Parts: sequence; C-alpha cells; structure tokens
Amino acid sequence: MVQVAYNTRHIYLTEPNFEEDTRREKVASARGQKKRAHARVFIKLVQDNPITWDVSNKGMDRYLRCHNDDLQNLLYPTRFLGQPHHIDIRVHGGGVAGQLAAIHTAMGKAVCELSPEARSNLRKDGVLTCDARKKERKKYGLRKARRAPQFSKR
Repeated sequence: MVQVAYNTRHIYLTEPNFEEDTRREKVASARGQKKRAHARVFIKLVQDNPITWDVSNKGMDRYLRCHNDDLQNLLYPTRFLGQPHHIDIRVHGGGVAGQLAAIHTAMGKAVCELSPEARSNLRKDGVLTCDARKKERKKYGLRKARRAPQFSKR
C-alpha cells in the first residue's frame, strides 16, 4: 500500500518498507462431516511448542473420556506431519461416532494441505473418503422411513 503525504503544491508518494516475517506459522484448515455432525479442523505448525489439541474449547482427553480406542484412529493422519503442531477442532451436531468420523475426515484433508506427499497414503487408507449416507426422512402413512404399519387381515 502506498502512503501519501500532502503538501500545498506537491503530493509525495512513499513506498512502505515491508520486512519478511519469517516467524509466521503455516496453518491449514478443512471441513468434514458425517450424518448430522460437522467438524472444522485448523492445524498450525509451530516451532517450539509441544503438540496440543483443542476440541470445541476442551482438551482432547476431556472430549474423548470414554473413547480411548478412537484416539488412535484420530491420531493416524497426524503421523505424516513430522513436526510439532497445534490442532484446533470445532465440532457440532450429531453424536459421538458421527463427530469422531467428521473430525477424522477433516483432519486428513488438513494434513494433505500441509504435506501433499501424504495424500496417496491417506487416500489408500480411506481417511479422505467422506461417508455421504444421511438419515432417510419419515414418509406419511408409514411409521418410520420404511416401516409400514402392521397389516391386519380382519
């Protein structure tokens, strides 16, 4: 952006002096969804800090209190990062299984932004594949989406 200095007779244009900011962290973001659950994942590569996770403003251990076996499944895409990172996850809607699948997909997409060479491995392992199945709506005249009322012959 050019800075303008006004005088009564002249206009002076000066170029600002930009210095390269070498401390900027690399940030990747991605969306994932499963059923009614939607997740946004932001991965920031950092230099000195240890690996940290936030899930909807809670720690990962607080979010996955009873689901320790799912933690290994969630951590799989981060193996390809290879350096310390901070992961911020925002998830809403759906149940626990849908939210975990949405986070898993979003995390795989974000890792692909940061390290494109991991894409083939993540694709082969099914991390980048989105499950598009949704709940079918209830139709009138039926008890559920497909369940018909009980037939009575007499």
